[in-house]
Amino acid sequence: MKKSNPQKVKISFFQQFSILSQRYFQLLIRDPLNIGLSLVTAPLGIIAMRIALSDKIPFNFTDENDPTFATLSLKVLFVFTCAAIWVGLASSLQEIIKEAKIYQRERLVNLEILPYLASKVGVLGILVFLQSLLISLTIFICFNSPESNLLAWVLGTEITIFLTSFSTISLGIMVSAFVNNITQANSSLPLLLLPQIIFSGVLFKMTGIGKLLSWLMISRWSVGALGSLVDIPSLIPEAQPISPLNPNPVLINVDIPTEVYSANSSNLLINWSLLLLHSLIYWIVTYMLQKRKDIL
Repeated sequence: MKKSNPQKVKISFFQQFSILSQRYFQLLIRDPLNIGLSLVTAPLGIIAMRIALSDKIPFNFTDENDPTFATLSLKVLFVFTCAAIWVGLASSLQEIIKEAKIYQRERLVNLEILPYLASKVGVLGILVFLQSLLISLTIFICFNSPESNLLAWVLGTEITIFLTSFSTISLGIMVSAFVNNITQANSSLPLLLLPQIIFSGVLFKMTGIGKLLSWLMISRWSVGALGSLVDIPSLIPEAQPISPLNPNPVLINVDIPTEVYSANSSNLLINWSLLLLHSLIYWIVTYMLQKRKDIL
């Protein structure tokens, strides 16, 4: 007797999206401890940084001649970015590979790739919004708000942290679609995180090939947006005379690329746009990776 192939039942995009989103959401809330940790990890890290800084107050001048003030403020912004990137990667690296067997079975019947990925975007987007909201509120509570000529600090921070986290989750999803098992996904975390730290442009001056590589990093555009909101160049001390007897001003050397953190709307929008572009590219590559898994 001839064995018949499973008959495909056509279900619309929105029906599949709704069913998959509900199922994915139910799976996530079955592990409240994991959800809780993903929500509080970054805020706790920011609180720890506030304690470590003690009486140091970034973003607001205490000594207009302090050459370390701008650098300190930039490092604090960098920690905000690293917190968002860490949480984003930790929340997403297993999300495709852990469902590989279920995905393959359902793909043989009627599962479409677009609603499957859209369900990830929708549910993880909600998680990212909650994560970024808690991070932004923690920043608002723990640190004095700088005066921003572009946008309210808390709103600008929320948008930047959300775009950073969403870009990072998109990267994590892409890697999850690429690896062959959960162990490989977990092992890729430091490999993904270290370049974001090294090529962010905060710890080291980027020139040559390093500058080009920095453009590929989420951290570069995230810190750029936050630095634009804070107006990092305005925190760099102006040239000061050595003494009344020698009135010629001496430039205080602070090795910060001021054009990267320029406080204007076009620079801010460029940074946000590049974060969105990162997300879009990662999801397109994820779609292609999932398409390659089809059994012909």
